[in-house]
Amino acid sequence: MLPVFHAPGRHCASTAIRDMLSFHGIQMSEAMCFGIGAGLGIWYLDLPNNSPSRLVHMRSTDFEAQFFSRIGHEFTWDRSDDPAQAEASLCRAIDNGRPALIRTDIYYLPYFRSSTHFQAHVIMV
Repeated sequence: MLPVFHAPGRHCASTAIRDMLSFHGIQMSEAMCFGIGAGLGIWYLDLPNNSPSRLVHMRSTDFEAQFFSRIGHEFTWDRSDDPAQAEASLCRAIDNGRPALIRTDIYYLPYFRSSTHFQAHVIMV
């Protein structure tokens, strides 16, 4: 297992992917990861009964899948509606020496100090 030295980036998913590549001994800039994943995209979400109720998101919807496809690796999100199952899956990956990309809500990350929910923040664990 190689040491991973995290440096803050400009975009969460491209930073997380850069960190994951670094774990595997591959050095690539965050900007290169963003470009390979065709990161730039604009989409608008109307989220009634949520806070915020509208969101303009500045990335492609399938950024992670595009990145891994372009470098020749399969990618799928392991999804579960059961928090215990999701945590168990994450722990299995870590126990097997594999880092994982996860989507999380910035509301629950104390370093964001967010009063709103945003469930599409990507980090490497």
